[in-house]
Amino acid sequence: MQHRVLLLDELGERWGETHTFHNLRSPSEAVKLLCINYPDLMEYMATSHEEGVAYTVVQNGEQLGLEDLALPLGEHDLIITPVIAGSGNPGKILAGALMIVSAVMFAPLAVSGAAAGFMGAA
Repeated sequence: MQHRVLLLDELGERWGETHTFHNLRSPSEAVKLLCINYPDLMEYMATSHEEGVAYTVVQNGEQLGLEDLALPLGEHDLIITPVIAGSGNPGKILAGALMIVSAVMFAPLAVSGAAAGFMGAA
């Protein structure tokens, strides 16, 4: 199955808006693949809290919390948006560093599998 991950606002401007992957199992796996393919994105997300930036992760109109990142990924696009830290629903605004930790802990995969699943920015 093909999945699209959309990076909005400054994320999309710097690393491309649309990323297509095959057979993603979870939102954490999507974040992990993005970080593997764009190491500077991982560094940016890990330190963005210092600038007051956090993230929302939305699928099918539902804002995901940290505990949701390990759940199976549905068929709808996954949307990652930077937001001002402290805005919106505090339980659903995620620090970039926490998203990366979640990706490492909950999305184990072989690097060869990661490279094979990446189709690039559209």
